[in-house]
Amino acid sequence: MSIDKLPEGDQLALRKLVQNVARCFYDARHIVVLDQLVRHPVLKDDDLAGRLGLQLKELGKLTAVLCNHRLVSKYQQNEQKEGGFRAVARSYYFIDYKSFCNVVKWRISQMRRDIDNKLRNELDNKGYICPQCSKCYTPLEADQLLDMSTQTLRCQICKYELIDNETAAGVVGSHDRMQRFNAQMAAIREGLKQSESVVIPAFDVALWIRQNILSVKAENAGVKLEGVPGVPNGFDVVLDADKDEAAVRREREAEAAAKRQQNAMPSWHLKSTISGDLTALGVQNNKAQQAAPVTSLPHSNASILRSLSSLARPRDFTNFPKWS
Repeated sequence: MSIDKLPEGDQLALRKLVQNVARCFYDARHIVVLDQLVRHPVLKDDDLAGRLGLQLKELGKLTAVLCNHRLVSKYQQNEQKEGGFRAVARSYYFIDYKSFCNVVKWRISQMRRDIDNKLRNELDNKGYICPQCSKCYTPLEADQLLDMSTQTLRCQICKYELIDNETAAGVVGSHDRMQRFNAQMAAIREGLKQSESVVIPAFDVALWIRQNILSVKAENAGVKLEGVPGVPNGFDVVLDADKDEAAVRREREAEAAAKRQQNAMPSWHLKSTISGDLTALGVQNNKAQQAAPVTSLPHSNASILRSLSSLARPRDFTNFPKWS
């Protein structure tokens, strides 16, 4: 089942989470793809491409990024084209909200861990500063600043005790980075907290496609789908009307003329190109044409039957013994 069976508040929270993630980490084209998949449980590749005004190849590049990031799921099955006999692979795209939430949680935790590690490194290397003269020192210079009598770090200029440099550029930048990250991820973290209280059901995409997409197409086209109840059996077959006798005769005459033209000898074999007189082949060809009988073949079924009836003569069975 899809999230359509969940309470309306839970559906809204999950869909808003997807939209927030899309707008935080992806560009406009990927945002549009995710918005379409939020509005529809499953979309076929050609349907999604038509909604976005893209070719299937361009759509494949966009969805490949989202599928590699585990935010969009892809289901493929072989289907037969309308009016064709060869099955082709068709793709269906959908959002598995349970997997989506898990992936977003893991990615945000990884980002927070990276920022935190960088902040720790900056704090370790922040150095020291003199509160009297504001002279800054690096951690590598600590051995030169140690006062053995007081066991403290002293400024080389004013001999004042040094303190940790909390205003170092790296430390301030890391603090700002963590604050900006927390502020920008607030909406996503709130959505993840709401999703933790939702029991997201498993989604059988193959069953959903058979019940909601293929069954509708089968009812409209009259095509039988195996294993789908309520779908009419059989195919709608339309036969072309038989050609009339005049059309058949014209086709036969055109075919015979084409064969004669193909078998005809070139003109320079029949006549001399200089004097124009007939050659030996030309004379022989003229004699063959004059000697050939002019016969006309019957062109219609009725004429063929009359010709056969005239050839069939009744036989005389008087001299044969009777059948006993």
